[in-house]
Amino acid sequence: MCRVAKILLFVTLVTLIGMEAFSQNQPHLLDIRTCDKSCSSSNYTIEAVFLSDINGTPITNSLLTCEPGVEQVTYITFRYRTSSNSDVSNSRIFADLTIGEETSYLNYFFGVIPAASTTSRLITLASFPLVWTCGVVVSLSNPMMVWTTSGAADRSTSYACNSYPSAQCQFQSAIVVDAPLAVQFEYGFDCPIDGAATVSFSSTANGGREPFTYNWTFTNARTVVSNQPNPVVEFLERGTAELILQDANGTTNAYTVDLHIPETLVVSEQTMVFNSTNDEIPDGAIEFVIENSGDFTYSWTGPDDFHSEEPAIYGLKDGIYTVTVTDEFGCHSIYEFQLPAFVTLPLSVDFSRWKYDQSVGGVELGWRVLDANREYVFYIQRSKDGVEHFEDIGTVKGGTGGSTVDVFRFVDHLTDGVGGRYYYRIVVRGVNDQKNALFSEIRMVQVPRTTESGSWKLFPNPVVGNALLLQYTGSRFAGDHLIHVKVFSPTSGTVWVWEGNLGRVDLSDSLSKLPKGLFFVELYYAGQREVFKVVH
Repeated sequence: MCRVAKILLFVTLVTLIGMEAFSQNQPHLLDIRTCDKSCSSSNYTIEAVFLSDINGTPITNSLLTCEPGVEQVTYITFRYRTSSNSDVSNSRIFADLTIGEETSYLNYFFGVIPAASTTSRLITLASFPLVWTCGVVVSLSNPMMVWTTSGAADRSTSYACNSYPSAQCQFQSAIVVDAPLAVQFEYGFDCPIDGAATVSFSSTANGGREPFTYNWTFTNARTVVSNQPNPVVEFLERGTAELILQDANGTTNAYTVDLHIPETLVVSEQTMVFNSTNDEIPDGAIEFVIENSGDFTYSWTGPDDFHSEEPAIYGLKDGIYTVTVTDEFGCHSIYEFQLPAFVTLPLSVDFSRWKYDQSVGGVELGWRVLDANREYVFYIQRSKDGVEHFEDIGTVKGGTGGSTVDVFRFVDHLTDGVGGRYYYRIVVRGVNDQKNALFSEIRMVQVPRTTESGSWKLFPNPVVGNALLLQYTGSRFAGDHLIHVKVFSPTSGTVWVWEGNLGRVDLSDSLSKLPKGLFFVELYYAGQREVFKVVH
């Protein structure tokens, strides 16, 4: 962000009584710094230089913070002390004034400067207003003060190199003008991969006094805190980023952003696949529903050069249909659906209840058959993370050849505890007709990872001595899953990282690298993330 403060130079042209005046900033006059003077005075001690109003009051109550990008008219004020008890006359300051990326020559005539030997005083460049933008740095390079001990000679409009003796001139070191601390940052992102979007942050904080100390906090991310100026963080979904900044003066300010970033798409359980029941006039359908909010475009392909840009498609024959979903960020996600070939049986099936039920410990499928006039068998089939590999997981016999309504139920008791997306369908065949079959629509059920019979424990917490262990307890530890462990603290950042497939991890080595106080242990296992707070 580049903001250039505009310097307003006020020149009084002519007074009502016709007397000519002059601007107190006089860049057209001689720069005495070019006279090779050997200044010998140390009369002035500059205690502070800050942005103020015309009366010398700091532009904020405590000169701490401001909102980036906001403009206001301000002035430069000096707080000074003198070693002499006498006032001086014809005083001037010469400096290279830099505001943001612009530098100009400053030759400001004060005239009389009161003595400040017993207490510090303020003096403001009251005829030199600045339109200053919050976050822009103001500095004075190569400053030089000159004055005379007597006001008998007027140096207000003209002077020469020898007009100011070496005993009445003083060099100063470079000055950074104190201004409020403006905290802000920018961010960019990549499309989600493996369930997370990588976001790169760049601090654009200005004002205050460098160096800065950075304290970042993130929500819905794999990294909770960071002390880097420009961290790179993986977000599991849209979240927030907060930067608390402290400058060299001990001033702090915070800036928080609700991140507008892409996230992994979630297909709703309302997504439905309806098989075609008419070979001559296909009437299959796929009603595709996304749970995420946002703007999406759709591109379907299918058999016989089928194409559509609608979220729901109709009039379909059997075959495989693929949809590419593009979000508002240009990120693509691809999903595939299969409409099995359909052979009509003298049955009318109404499929209803399909969902994960914690009380039964698995996925419950419910359905009913209307106007049944023959005996039949339901083959329940399941596929994990896609529709390519359906397998029989059970059968239910139904029908007595009557015409009553029959209601059926099947529970898939999942025991691996891993969770994820499971796809189900039911194949219906007559008892005496195994060749012809009726395929139900395919439905996805989101299954959470089961933790009732297994979990990770971290002990002892608080830490006692030099031992710290991470232990899986229970009967469902899946050793084929890669375990990722990270130990970090708000002040030291990441101090220890481990990957493996063990159910017991010794974290004792990380303790020697951590300061006393609160730290965190971050665990990834079987697609799940867990963060432990530990007191050291």
